[in-house]
Amino acid sequence: MAARTIKLVALARIAVATLSATNLYLLQGRRGIPRVKELLAAGITVFCDSDKTRDMFSPFGSSDLLQMAQLLGCAAQKGSSEKRRWLPASITTSAALAPGRRAGLGVGQPTDLLILDSQQPEDALSDLPPRL
Repeated sequence: MAARTIKLVALARIAVATLSATNLYLLQGRRGIPRVKELLAAGITVFCDSDKTRDMFSPFGSSDLLQMAQLLGCAAQKGSSEKRRWLPASITTSAALAPGRRAGLGVGQPTDLLILDSQQPEDALSDLPPRL
């Protein structure tokens, strides 16, 4: 059933959001988050976001997307350096592509800038450095 649904989602070019804290707290489905590995393997845009903070659906939620991506890395078992490379994109470029925006910097494009003291993008998820 899941494989068929994933195939249809890919054909329809639908992006999938994972709300790490909320999904895990509510334990939706068998493990609390979407089937990240299978969705990515099917070429589906998967992004990490935050929803509902400090309410009955997610009392431990946070609006900090670095924390949400770190939590997603644990829940989706993205611990190896190769698998971790996807996580920064889950809160940056993949998140921009989901609603049909262009990802990246460009003239006339809205831009948010976050400076992190990390050697590699995926290190920011392990270290959770101060945000500048």
